[in-house]
Amino acid sequence: DHYWSPEYPLFAADHPLFGPARRALYEQVVERIRRVSADVSAMAPHHVLHADLHLGNAKWSRGRIAVFDFDDALVGVRHHDLAISSYYLRPREELVEALFEGYASVRSLPEMTSEQFETLLAARNVLLVDELLSTESADFAALLPRFLDNSDIRQRHFLETGEFCHDLPGVVPLG
Repeated sequence: DHYWSPEYPLFAADHPLFGPARRALYEQVVERIRRVSADVSAMAPHHVLHADLHLGNAKWSRGRIAVFDFDDALVGVRHHDLAISSYYLRPREELVEALFEGYASVRSLPEMTSEQFETLLAARNVLLVDELLSTESADFAALLPRFLDNSDIRQRHFLETGEFCHDLPGVVPLG
């Protein structure tokens, strides 16, 4: 499973910021992600994916877009790439719509339900939590407590409503 290995720090014991209540929340979220990811993964052929395509990993070069930073690349279904890119564009829905329109101008959009899409957005957040829990970067480690608190709010909202949102009451900007 490319996304939810039991060896990831998220499931490791004794991280000082990842106590029993937080662990229980994320176990519930990850169980839902595993179920939906398995369904989505079975729906379509697998391709090599960038798996981290956002505006920070694309630059204009000689009148064209150049994409870089392939360290997250993996084999998966197109649904994941669209959800990951959308994660970084939300809550600016006009940008998400532009992403989908641009994608559809080149290739048909993969079929997915709202539940599947929202779950893949939540999955991106969990993966970022997981990565930050194991970071050796002092700058990222300094962001971790606030990122975790924000993610808790977002994941609780996701479990309650089925919608993954960035702009919720109680979420504090990181910068």
